[in-house]
Amino acid sequence: MESLSLEPTSPKVFDGSGGIKWRGCGWVKPSGYTVGITATNLTLGMVRAKGFPDTRDFTIGLRSAVSTRRPDDSEACWVNVDMKGGTLEFLLNNPPYASTSKTDACELARGVAEKIAPSMPASA
Repeated sequence: MESLSLEPTSPKVFDGSGGIKWRGCGWVKPSGYTVGITATNLTLGMVRAKGFPDTRDFTIGLRSAVSTRRPDDSEACWVNVDMKGGTLEFLLNNPPYASTSKTDACELARGVAEKIAPSMPASA
């Protein structure tokens, strides 16, 4: 987190419909983007099945990952990285007033995921 100049903001604990859960923390790049990093029981298959626009599959190390955008939120990007029982989800919001606004939200989210996901234990 230090190498990305991210500062912690708040815990992210959500229970959604159908038993979906998110557990993690929020982070902010001062005067830039915010990112929530949560472990969730959403699988890559569940994320893909939603059919969001601009869904892209890629890998980080040996792990499969997918990035998505929601039709109603052009400032945000979700990256989900495969892990046992679900995914590690990175929800990055890059508003137009942020110092990072000239960079695409999915490019930023993927960069954060590529820094953090390799530190996940192989058993996770």
